[in-house]
Amino acid sequence: MDKNEIMTIKDISLYLKINEKTVYKLAKKNLLPGIKIGGMYRFKKDAVDNWIMNSGKKVAETKTKNLDNLDLKEKEKKALLELKKALFNSFSISEIILYGSKARGNFDKESDIDVLVILNAKVNDDLREKIFSLSFKIEMKYDVIFGIIVESKDFWISPLAKAMPIHKNIYTEGVII
Repeated sequence: MDKNEIMTIKDISLYLKINEKTVYKLAKKNLLPGIKIGGMYRFKKDAVDNWIMNSGKKVAETKTKNLDNLDLKEKEKKALLELKKALFNSFSISEIILYGSKARGNFDKESDIDVLVILNAKVNDDLREKIFSLSFKIEMKYDVIFGIIVESKDFWISPLAKAMPIHKNIYTEGVII
């Protein structure tokens, strides 16, 4: 890789071994050296390398949430992992994101487990029902309650979806499962 190479968010994500959402957040907050060109962030490899040498990678790693560093009960983690496996085995999944009080860490004993399921396919009532049915079996097995939203990737990245307050909340607090 040439030190003057221009890298995208995806390139940086692979290079730093952190998710793309984290790269975007770091760039947006000017915590990662990059510039915005035509609405897209771009990064020079040598600037990123300098940032890493000045402990930037450590900052990025501490900002990355995952199931292991969330304060969830063991049965909740197992239920989420089983849900993920079942969904990926049965449907064309783009992403599964934990959000809400469980992702923020401010839940109480009555809190459900909020999950956004983003499909590569067009979503209809039949598809939603299949996902809810599959998740219900896991809820019963682990004695947990999921609050599931099912959307298509095309809708989720649309201006309409991005204008919704829940989109911003999920983008800000969400944890990719």
